[in-house]
Amino acid sequence: MILDRLVVQNFRNIESADLKVNPQANVIYGANGSGKTSVLEAISLLAHGKSFRSHLSTPLVKHGQSSTVLFSTLIDPVTGTAIPVGIEKHLRKGTNIRINKSNAKSTSELARLLPFLVVDGAAFTVIDGASKYRRKILDWLVFHVEPRFHRAWLGYQTALKQRNALLRRGILSGHEFDIWGQQCVEYGDLVTHLRMQWFSRLQAELEGLWADLGLSINLSFHKGWKEPLSLNDAFIEYHEGDCQRQTTRNGPHRADLLLNCDEGKVAEVFSRGQKKTAILALYLAVVSQFIKANNSKPVIALDDLPAELDKNHIQSVLAVLLERAHQVFITTINKEQVLELLPADIQLSVFHVEHGRITQESI
Repeated sequence: MILDRLVVQNFRNIESADLKVNPQANVIYGANGSGKTSVLEAISLLAHGKSFRSHLSTPLVKHGQSSTVLFSTLIDPVTGTAIPVGIEKHLRKGTNIRINKSNAKSTSELARLLPFLVVDGAAFTVIDGASKYRRKILDWLVFHVEPRFHRAWLGYQTALKQRNALLRRGILSGHEFDIWGQQCVEYGDLVTHLRMQWFSRLQAELEGLWADLGLSINLSFHKGWKEPLSLNDAFIEYHEGDCQRQTTRNGPHRADLLLNCDEGKVAEVFSRGQKKTAILALYLAVVSQFIKANNSKPVIALDDLPAELDKNHIQSVLAVLLERAHQVFITTINKEQVLELLPADIQLSVFHVEHGRITQESI
C-alpha cells in the first residue's frame, strides 16, 4: 500500500493540513523546527500507531488541544484498491484506530497495511547506540515477513513482564514463577528462531553490499544469552543473579547484532563516514529482503538526508531507494540539494513547511 492523501489536524505545530501526496516521490522542505519532520511522524502514526520520535501522546497533540486526528487514503498500486485509515490520539481517552470504517483491534493491523521504514538522524547512531536500536531494525524485517513473529514477541514480552514482577516481589520459585518462566522459554525460543532465520538471509545480502562499498565487516547475531546454553538452561544458570538484581538479565530482549572488523569493534574503529555508509547498507539490505519475501515494496522516509551524507552518497542512496521503494518521502532544509540529484523523469511533488503551515509548490 502507498499513501494517496494525508490529512493532519492538531499534530505538533500543524493545526490543519490536507495533502495529495505523490505515488512515487515527495520532497518536504523547510527550516529546522518548521514542522517538516512532523509530516513523517504523522505517517509513522498511521503506519505503526506511534511516532518514531516519541512514545508519548502529549508532545504529539498541538498545545491547547485535547486530541490529534490523522487520516489517510491508502492505495494498492497494483489493484488500485483504496482503504481509508484514521487514528485519533486523545490525551484523556487514549487511541482510536479506524481501518476501512471499522475499529481496529491493534496497531499491528496498521503496520501490515502500510510497511513504513524511517531513516532519520537517529539511524546513524545505531552502531554506537544500545542494542535495542540494532534489534529494532531486524525485528522490523521479521515482523513484516513472518506472520508468527508478532504473536510470539507479544507473548514473550507479557511473560517477561510477569516474571520480572515476581522477582521484584521476592517470589523466586513456585508454580506461578515456573509458569511464567516456561512461557518466556516457549515464546522466546520462537522469537529467536525466526530472528536467526532472517538474520542469515540479511547477513548474506550485507556481505555483498559492504564488500562493494569497500567495507570489511563481520556481522554476527547474539541471541541474548551465552552460547551454547538453551534459553531454559540460561534461566536456570542465572537464576541466582536474577533474584539478586530482581530482573531477568538474559533472553531475547537482550539480543543484538554485533559488528566487528579485523581491528576490533566497528563502533570503536570506523570513522563517522564509514559508520553512516555501513548503516545505510544495512537498511538497504533489510528493504531488499522485505521485497524478496513479500513481492512488494515498502514506503520509505528519509529525514534530513543531506545533513548526514556528502553529495555522492546522497545520489547513490536516492537511486537505490527509488528503485526499492513504492513511495519515498524526503525532508530537507535545502530542496535544490535534493532535486538536482533526482532523475529528471521521476514523478515528484514538493511541499514547503513554514511554522506548521504546509503548501504544495509547482515544479
